Amino acid sequence: MTDVSADAGKSSASSRRVYLHVGAPKTGTTFLQSMLAANRARLLEDGCFYPLTQGASAHHVEARDLRNAKPRRGFVHPAGPGSWDRLARTVREWDGEGIALLSSELLVFATRDKVERALQSLQPAEVHLVVTVRDLVRQIPAVWQETVKNGNTTSYEDYLRELVEDEDGSGPRGVWNGQDPVRILARWGYLLPPERIHLVTVPPAGNDPRLLWTRFASVLGVDPEDYPLVPKGANTSLGVAETEVVRRLNVQLRQAPWQFYSRHVKVGLAQGVLAGRSEGARLVLPDELLPMVERRTKRIIDTISGAGYDVVGDLDDLLPPKDGAGTGPVAEPEPAHLAEASAAAAGYLAGAFARYWQRSQRSEQRTRPAAGQTEPRPAGLRTRLVRLSERHRAVDVLRRGYRLARRRVRR
Repeated sequence: MTDVSADAGKSSASSRRVYLHVGAPKTGTTFLQSMLAANRARLLEDGCFYPLTQGASAHHVEARDLRNAKPRRGFVHPAGPGSWDRLARTVREWDGEGIALLSSELLVFATRDKVERALQSLQPAEVHLVVTVRDLVRQIPAVWQETVKNGNTTSYEDYLRELVEDEDGSGPRGVWNGQDPVRILARWGYLLPPERIHLVTVPPAGNDPRLLWTRFASVLGVDPEDYPLVPKGANTSLGVAETEVVRRLNVQLRQAPWQFYSRHVKVGLAQGVLAGRSEGARLVLPDELLPMVERRTKRIIDTISGAGYDVVGDLDDLLPPKDGAGTGPVAEPEPAHLAEASAAAAGYLAGAFARYWQRSQRSEQRTRPAAGQTEPRPAGLRTRLVRLSERHRAVDVLRRGYRLARRRVRR
């Protein structure tokens, strides 16, 4: 087998350049991937090959395959097995001029052996690493909320307690191992020369959204002004009440299949309905955790600034905001906002359930007895719903979730 540590550090005018954007999660990755996917043809004209094989905007399926990630609730993507090797082969066989780019924040959790496998699969390319980083004041609540949108039932209070207890340890998987660039680079960057490691800082809140794209595009060597901004993506944050509604539903939907949960709770409800109506309190970092964040941020900046990496942006962007934005007392969801969010959730779940029922109706109509045969007396609506839920587990979970939401609204 080729010596990865030797090959990864080689520079050859004839070798292809491959840029691996590995995250971190919640650092504008969805926005950047939407820009890349929407502008694939223009990027190719500008010498940047962004291959997509799963009909998505990023390489999440391939990243999970590389990591041998555990199936989500037993679900294995049909195209998952072998998808990383197929993607790497596509990059190796591309005969165009310029660079190739791969992007998935799920890559950030790869262990060293998987990192070596990734680099080996791209040989003899000149591999560059791109890591987007954002201040921890915004990251900590955002990452917890993202875990809730993916089925987590842990409360914010318990999450923060674990965060503090593990400050110098491995920490919660989604924060320290996935958000601290020092940890990320210890796994991803140790085989690469520092000049091939690009750290893109996410601008502070309130800046022009184009600024992050401008920084990212400069790494790729394309003119950011040639690319129109895509509409704001669906991966926006929720309010405190909206997040709590999703978390409580997660408790009831522990056994729901991933396909159902992803479509109806994560995308349909959380991102499609609740994210658009957040009017109450927002998640913030508690004031008492600010000293811990300041210590960790100083360690991150000191390590990065002395390592010789290509920093695109300003390391001061990682400092906690001077005006205290994003910190404060953690608010409990107000009863009125919780009730409104619950009602919105119940409405969405009822609509999804109705669509299941209508499809069942059409299916039953196609199987009605022919002329001359005795047609059974049609069952009532309630009976039909129960029968449908008995035949389809996902419908049963949806029905129970809807009933739970109705009870919460009536309280």
